[in-house]
Amino acid sequence: MNEPKFRQYLKNEISVEEFLQSYPAHPEGINYNIASDTIELSEDFEITANHLIKLCNEVLEKRFSLNDISVIANWLMFSNYFHWECSTDVGKIISDAIFSWDNPDISYELTIDNVKLWKESLLMGENKLELKS
Repeated sequence: MNEPKFRQYLKNEISVEEFLQSYPAHPEGINYNIASDTIELSEDFEITANHLIKLCNEVLEKRFSLNDISVIANWLMFSNYFHWECSTDVGKIISDAIFSWDNPDISYELTIDNVKLWKESLLMGENKLELKS
């Protein structure tokens, strides 16, 4: 992952289009082959609920595919620089969302309806997918 570009995107310093331009065209969007293209950051970056809400919005507005959000979640899971709080209620939802997006086969299916529920969960601080099960 081009971690500096992703951080710039999350901080609204570059647009989603500029972020996506840093990756070669691929029929399914961002792909795992480029996930190993790591450029290291000099400082850690904390992922917040607002960052994940932004990713949900990109999927819902069709700028990211469901595959893109899964690949991004995989990047976050294995990054040495991106981290998130896990000890709070919202932190647990952030952690659950990232894990779920990276592992839809063993967690919640990655669908548009579930992305809407994750967004609502992140906004409300209550895991709406657990309530749905």
